[in-house]
Amino acid sequence: QGDKVVPRSARSADDFAWGRERFLDEARALARFRHPHIVPVLRFLTANGTAYTVMEFEDGRSLGQMLRHSGRLPPDEVRRLAEGVLLGLGAVHAQGFLHRDIKPSNIIIRRDGVPILIDFGAARQAMGDRSRTLTSVLTPQYAPIEQYTAEGKQGPWSDIYSAAAVLRLLGVRTASAP
Repeated sequence: QGDKVVPRSARSADDFAWGRERFLDEARALARFRHPHIVPVLRFLTANGTAYTVMEFEDGRSLGQMLRHSGRLPPDEVRRLAEGVLLGLGAVHAQGFLHRDIKPSNIIIRRDGVPILIDFGAARQAMGDRSRTLTSVLTPQYAPIEQYTAEGKQGPWSDIYSAAAVLRLLGVRTASAP
């Protein structure tokens, strides 16, 4: 409808409004985070019938891009990556949040080598819990089994599983290095 985002139907209007409010709740909470391994949320706003977050630009490449380009990382870099991701997740979990979408494309490696977690998916998951009409958002290679059903109980262990899947991918690539 022009430049405005609207629900698919009048029946889904309540779910749409509820999901937008959860998205803004998440943005407010993430805007308070100041952690070296979590992308800073600078602002959040509503416009065009929907909500947006404005995040800090992190100068670097995603881990996915790095792997496509080089195919492997040195063991010291894998260790630094693992430590940064787990420290970031620890901070997120300590505040009662989950990331829910840890994968190589959601980890930015800044030019100084510091890994940054981006793209938190809590609002999408909350919306999926409320409405069965939405498609589940997950990445099969990295998602734990509990993300495949609406009844699956998710917790910090879900993010740890996904982080381990990323690290296993790195370990397999690193182990094959000469």
